[in-house]
Amino acid sequence: MRLSTLILRTFSVLWLFTLLGGVGVYVSIEQNNRLVSEIQQEQEEITQITALLNSVLDLETGLRGYLLTGESAFLMPHLAARTRLPRELSELERQLMTDHVDPEHAAEHLQVVQKVERQVEQWLDEAARPQLAAYQKDPALAVALVKTQRGKVVVDAIRRELLGLSEHLTREVQQKETLNQANLRRLQLFAPLGVLFALLVSIFFSARLASGVAQVFDRLRTSTRELASGNLTTRAPLSDLHEPRLLAEDFNQMAGALERAQNEVADRNMILERRHREVSQLAELSDALQSCQDKEEGYRVLSQALPHLFSGWSGTFLTLKSSKNLLETRAVWGDVALDTVGTVRDPDSCLALRRGHAYEPTELSPTCAHHDGQAGMYLCIPLLAQNEALGVLQLFGGPEAASVPEHVRSFALTVAQQISLAIGNLRLRETLRQQSIRDPMTGLFNRRYLEETLERELHRATRAQQSVSILAADIDHFKRFNDTFGHEAGDAVLMAVAKTMQEFFRAEDMICRYGGEEFIIVLLNASHEDTLARAHAFREKIAELTVNYERQALGQVTVSLGVATYPEHGTDAGVLINQADQALYLAKQQGRNRVESVTALRPLR
Repeated sequence: MRLSTLILRTFSVLWLFTLLGGVGVYVSIEQNNRLVSEIQQEQEEITQITALLNSVLDLETGLRGYLLTGESAFLMPHLAARTRLPRELSELERQLMTDHVDPEHAAEHLQVVQKVERQVEQWLDEAARPQLAAYQKDPALAVALVKTQRGKVVVDAIRRELLGLSEHLTREVQQKETLNQANLRRLQLFAPLGVLFALLVSIFFSARLASGVAQVFDRLRTSTRELASGNLTTRAPLSDLHEPRLLAEDFNQMAGALERAQNEVADRNMILERRHREVSQLAELSDALQSCQDKEEGYRVLSQALPHLFSGWSGTFLTLKSSKNLLETRAVWGDVALDTVGTVRDPDSCLALRRGHAYEPTELSPTCAHHDGQAGMYLCIPLLAQNEALGVLQLFGGPEAASVPEHVRSFALTVAQQISLAIGNLRLRETLRQQSIRDPMTGLFNRRYLEETLERELHRATRAQQSVSILAADIDHFKRFNDTFGHEAGDAVLMAVAKTMQEFFRAEDMICRYGGEEFIIVLLNASHEDTLARAHAFREKIAELTVNYERQALGQVTVSLGVATYPEHGTDAGVLINQADQALYLAKQQGRNRVESVTALRPLR
């Protein structure tokens, strides 16, 4: 139901009572009908006289405008007035002869109208027709006739007669209206009672209407407050009234739009939180990888971090071996496990490595050989640093996944880039470290490494109450090889002796090229007697060594060795090396190709 309909129904009762009161008033004022009828009749006569004045004006001005300008548009009002004027005069005469309540005044008014009728005929004969006839011959002649003002004098006389008649009728109307007002004032004594009654009825029904409408808007106001308080799920109840119902529907549409907007903001906040979490995780991973000492430690960090970075996803992390011909699985996580840690694969089995960019198969593209025909999608991302392949990061979505979501793909690419940089840095760090502690010719540790490490090993031996022996070795007559066969042949002798040392001594022993043709071997947890025995055996091993250079035998190679042991012969690294050197020099003095102990020195230093 429309609100306007409700209002109409509510006030229909009021209007009914008002109508009843109006009937009473009508009866009271019926006695004034005659007076009002007379006033109306005279007003009609005034209206007719006014129409006559307008017609006379159109009759004269239309003709004059046409004659002066030659525009036919001015002639139209003139012709219409000539047609209308006789009818209006006849109507006014009929009204005066039959309907007028005052016969004496009617006769006087009728004489005025008849006089006006004769004056109109006079104007037509003396002005209008001659002017039109003259215009047909010469427009200038017609203009001259107009300027004589003869026709205008007649028209002014007509207007004076009609205006006088109109003023007379107007005075009569005013007198009768004054009488009518006096009669109406008498009715005002009874009107307040009717008004008071109508007012009381209006208040009663208006209160009922206002109460109903207020309830509708109170419910809408309650919904508005709930919406303002943050309850975007609130909806306004729909009213039976049409207009409030439309308002409630618009409110509900607005609330729905706000709820959708809030959901969009919540989704964006979730995306921002996820990105913040991913950035924090990447920062933690970067810090952890930067603190690693070598690649193996980095691989252990990644094997622990990747399952947390890609929780809810399965995946594998593989690295390319130094030989570049095998991929080794370093980490596996999730429900879809296509590999186990330690498994090796052919690098060509991964299309991402072959193509050099991330690869996700489609319906028209092949799958990687390492996928083993498993159902479901996957994503392979090559780990590249300086255009060099380091490994592969693989994510598996399971048989129900259609594709990798864009945010997961983007995060995986960022993680892969972070891993690539970290592994590349660790490899570079290891390379630089090896270059700083290794002799480039023999591959043995250099003197710097010996000085950095020996002191630490002596402290460790002190805590463990173990012995550490120092074996100083020097190639006998090394200068002869250089002078006789050249420096390249001397290098061949050095590399052959170094290789024999690496094969002969234990893996935990530290073999260093100390300088030139001199070597230092640190034997951990080895007594002085055991070290002497190992030194003699090594000397014999070298004596059996045959070195060829450019298909030419270089002759027998021998070494002289000196032995000193911690803590018997010293507790300082420099002292021990010096003691071993002294024993080595003693072996040289005793004829070379010998092993001497620091105990043979006199005095013992």
